[in-house]
Parts: sequence; structure tokens; C-alpha cells
Amino acid sequence: MKKILISAFLLTALCGLFAQSLFINEVMAKNETTIADPQGDFCDWVEIYNGGDSDIDMGGLYFADDHYDGTLGSAYMIPTTNSEATTVPAGGYLLFWFDEDTADGETHINTKLGGDSDAVYLLNADNEVIDSFEYEYDAETGLDVDDVSIGRVPDGTNGWSFFGSDYMYMPNPGTTNNLIANNEQSVPDIAAISMTNFPNPFNPETTVSFNVPEEMNASVTVYNIRGQKIATLFNGRAEAGANSVVWNGTDESGKKVSSGIYFYKLTAGNQTQLKKMVMVK
Repeated sequence: MKKILISAFLLTALCGLFAQSLFINEVMAKNETTIADPQGDFCDWVEIYNGGDSDIDMGGLYFADDHYDGTLGSAYMIPTTNSEATTVPAGGYLLFWFDEDTADGETHINTKLGGDSDAVYLLNADNEVIDSFEYEYDAETGLDVDDVSIGRVPDGTNGWSFFGSDYMYMPNPGTTNNLIANNEQSVPDIAAISMTNFPNPFNPETTVSFNVPEEMNASVTVYNIRGQKIATLFNGRAEAGANSVVWNGTDESGKKVSSGIYFYKLTAGNQTQLKKMVMVK
């Protein structure tokens, strides 16, 4: 199983700011197509989130990986030569590229992330851990899979979720991970498509009804609370107007899922709608 260790200590950082405002917020160990660095290369990346009320210049702080031996000699200092490049705005994000190409700029770190297992430590000049993330790959973590990341949801909290094509959401480098508000997607519904399920809550099955404006390709998928896809209810050509499909509460392998909250997503053309349903026992 994956190991996630988060350590935060109260300390004073540059300019009198509190460095516990900085969080390792999202990590991708195998970036193949998600986002390119300014040089056009697809590199491992770590997103830092500033949860404080003031901008923070990270120049002079340190990154280390699983070779960290407890001393700053095994870490890499973020250069202090360009504060514009190394400052995280209040409530904002900054990407660091773990590519060993430090000549490419101040946000490039002299190590790479292993997909199978590794660690990221953020340290201050007193060798105190501001934040850390450690992981070991297994079939559920996904970090050894191309273009899959793991991030805090919501930003800066101890809740973690995976992002990728087999999950509820795609990776979000440089933007918020606060994708669920009031247990539903925090974007407005698109008027051209719609869906609902009944009954809700349900046991043992529920009918998902969805409408599309014209005959088109569509899919209806179900995700668990961690954002992992567990079932595909429909994937094909939907008729214009009303369509429906029944979910009997089983996953892709036919195994009955446990009671709890699930999300179902309609994708039709370039439009998407996400809603919540509850299975009870």
C-alpha cells in the first residue's frame, strides 16, 4: 500500500512569513503528456500550494528525495537569484520540475521522481521539514502509471485523491484541487445535457436517466469517493433526447460494492455533468 506521511512544523520563513503555509499539493512521477515545462519537456513535477495570506519567496528553501539523510548536504537549495520565478502568490501555486536540468531555471530541481517509490521533502534553511510526501507503488496508487498524479483535496488538507484518465478528474497542475463542493462538482451544469438517477438513495439498484440534444457518442461512468472509476454503465451511441441505464451496485468485475457515496458522470461530446448518489444497505 502507498505510504503518505505529512509533517508540518511551526517555523518562521523568509520575510517573517510562516512556512507552514506551504504544502506539497500535487505530485506526478510519470509525466508523458500532461504538461510541458517552459522548455517544452515533459518532466516529473511537484506543485506547491501557498495557503497563507502573503506571497512567499521559496528561494533559499530546500527539496530532497528519498536519498535525504537528515542533512542539508543531501538536499537541493532553491536558488535565490530570481525571486519572481520562485515566489508562490498567496492562495496560489508554483510548479517545480524534478528533471535534473537545473540550468533550465530556478524551478528545476536536480533529481527525478521514481514512479515505483520515492519521497519529496520540503525543508527550510534550519533543516526543518516544512512538508513531506512519501509513496510506494501498488495497484491502487497509480503513481507508476503515465499521466497519473496524486493531490490534496481540498488544497492544503490531509485528504488525497488520484487524478488521471481512470479517475474522476484529470491532473490539475497549477490550479485548484478543490473540485468537489457540497459533495458535487463545483461547476455549473451544462444546459444542453442533463441526467438524474432514481431512486436516490437506492438499494439494490438505481436507474440513471440522461438527455442529450442530438444523437451522439456518450458515456456514463461511476466513481467511488476516492475518485476511482469502478463501473461503466453506458459507452456508445446515445439517441437524441431521453436515455436510461440501470446500475445494480456492482463494479466492473461484477462484485457488489459497499454502501456509501458514489459519483456518476455523463460525458457527451465535449460536455460533462457530474452528480452524487448514495447506496444504502
